Amino acid sequence: MLGGGSISRSLVALAALAGCAGEPSTTTLTHAPPVATAPVPTLRASLRPADDQLVAADPLLDGFDGWPITFEVSASRDRCEIALARDGTTLRRLDGCDARWDGRDESGDIVAPGALVATARLVRADGSERARAESALEVVRLGIDCVQLEGPSRVPLLYRATAGLRDGWYEVGSAMVPWQLARDASEGADAVALELADGTPRALPAPWDDVLSPPLDERSDDGVEHDTYSLPTAWIAGAEITARVRLASIVAGGIEGAPRDVEVRVVAPEGLAIEGEDRFAEGAEIFARTTSSPVPAVGRYDVAWRFTFEARRGDGAWQRIPGATTPALRLYGLVAEPVFDLDRVPYRAWVDVVDRIATWVDGASADEREVAAAIVEGIYTTMGLRYDTARGASFYTDYATDFSGATFSMQRFEERASGSVVNCSDAASILTAYANMVGIDLRYHILTNVAGAQVGFDLNYIRAIGGTEFDETPFDSGRGGFRYHAIVGSRDGRTWDATLAVDGDGTPAAPPHLPLLVQGLEPDVYLAALSSEPARIRADYDERVRIR
Repeated sequence: MLGGGSISRSLVALAALAGCAGEPSTTTLTHAPPVATAPVPTLRASLRPADDQLVAADPLLDGFDGWPITFEVSASRDRCEIALARDGTTLRRLDGCDARWDGRDESGDIVAPGALVATARLVRADGSERARAESALEVVRLGIDCVQLEGPSRVPLLYRATAGLRDGWYEVGSAMVPWQLARDASEGADAVALELADGTPRALPAPWDDVLSPPLDERSDDGVEHDTYSLPTAWIAGAEITARVRLASIVAGGIEGAPRDVEVRVVAPEGLAIEGEDRFAEGAEIFARTTSSPVPAVGRYDVAWRFTFEARRGDGAWQRIPGATTPALRLYGLVAEPVFDLDRVPYRAWVDVVDRIATWVDGASADEREVAAAIVEGIYTTMGLRYDTARGASFYTDYATDFSGATFSMQRFEERASGSVVNCSDAASILTAYANMVGIDLRYHILTNVAGAQVGFDLNYIRAIGGTEFDETPFDSGRGGFRYHAIVGSRDGRTWDATLAVDGDGTPAAPPHLPLLVQGLEPDVYLAALSSEPARIRADYDERVRIR
C-alpha cells in the first residue's frame, strides 16, 4: 500500500519534469532557505602603555600645554578610559586611550608633586572590563630661583639716585647675584620661592627698567629689594659668560617637588651649553657657559634664557617635558673696564650713562674710535644742550688751579640742576666722563693763544652745540674768538669736541658750510678748521676729569 507522502513527492517531481520540458513554473517557498555562516571569533584585546609614554611633567611650567598620556590598544571597539590615582585614590578620569591631561584633579586644583598610577581600562558595552594596563607617572616641580653671572670681564654698575635721592649711590658689584626669585620679606618664614601661599606660581622678575634707582623694598634694611629682582650687569664687549643656575622644587606647603622615581635633566637654552652635571635636584647648581658672546659690542642686550627639561623613560630614552622656565636678564656691553684715576664710588659705570651710550651705539661696534664718535654725536645732537652765547661760562665744571684739576658736577648735570646751557669745559667734561665710564681713555686739553689765555684766538665759522646756523661770531656781543677752548684728546693724539661742529668744506672762513663733527680729527686738521690763526694756538693739560 502506497503512503500519501510518497505520492506527493512523485507529483512534485513530475511537475518539475514538465516544467523543464515545457513552460517555466514558479515554486513559492514559505521560509527562506538556510544560509551557511562561519562562527564569529572571539577577539582578544591588547592594551599597554605607549612606548613613548611621558613619565614625568610639571603642570606649572610656563608654556605647559598638557601631559600626553597614551595607551596602545588593538583589536577592540570597546570604550577606553584612564584613571589617575595616588595611594589608591582616584584624582582624575580621562576619556580615551590617547588623552591629554592638564595636571588638575576633578575639582580643578593642580595635583601636588608625587607619584601617580595611570590605569587604562577597556570596558564593554555592558560595563564589564575586557582589559587593563598601568603606567607609573610622577608629577614634579621644576624651577630656578637664582642665576649668578660669572666671568673675568664683568664690570660693576652704579645707580646714582636710589629712591630718587641725589648721591643715592647703590652699586651692583661684579660678584652680586643679578637675578633671583625668593619669598618676599612680607611673607612668613614658611613661604617658598617658586609659589605663593595659594600655590600660584610666583612671577619671574623682568629686567629692571629704572636706570636711576634699583627696585625698592621698605622692609629691607637699606630700602632696596633683595628678594625677587633682575638687575643689569655690564661686560667688556666680546665677553664669554658662565651662568651659575640654582635649581628649586619646593612648593607651597613645604612639599619638595624634585623627581624621586624618575630621572630629569636640565636642557640648556640656545646660546648656552651646560658644563658638567645636568641632573635636576633640589638646590643643585648647574653651570651653563655661553657658546658665543651675548655682548658682542657696546649696546644693551636683553636675554631670555629658556631652560627646558627632559625625563628619562625606562628604556633609557630622554623625552621632552612640556614647558620651560625663562630667567630674563639685561646685559650691557662696554669697550673696556672704566678708566678713572680713582677707584671708589662714584667712579664707576653709571647705569643711566651706560644705558644712554648703549642706545647711541646700539650694538654697532666695540671699537673705541667708533664708540667715541657715537658719544660725540649723542652729546651734540640728542641731549638738548645749548652753548652759552652770553659769556661762554661753565655751569657744571670747576678747575682747581688755572685749568688743572677739573671737577665735573656730574650728578647735578644729569639732573640739569643749572639748566641745559653749557660751555666748552662742560662739554669736554661730559664727553670725557662718559667715555671713561665705558672704557675709553679720553682726557681734556685746554687750547689757548701762545701769548696767553687773555689774548685769545680768532674763530672760523662754527656751529655751537644747540645752534642751527654757522657763525664766526657766536657770542651775543659779536665777539668772534675764544679766550680758551676745552677739547678732548685720545691716546692716539686725535681730537674730539662735543661743543661745536666745524665747517668741513675746506674753506671754513667763508660760506657755504658743510657741518663736520669733531670725531677723532687730526690736531692740525681740527685747528685749521676751528681758527684762522691755528699756528698761534697751543694745547696744554692732559687730564681726566674728577666727578662728583
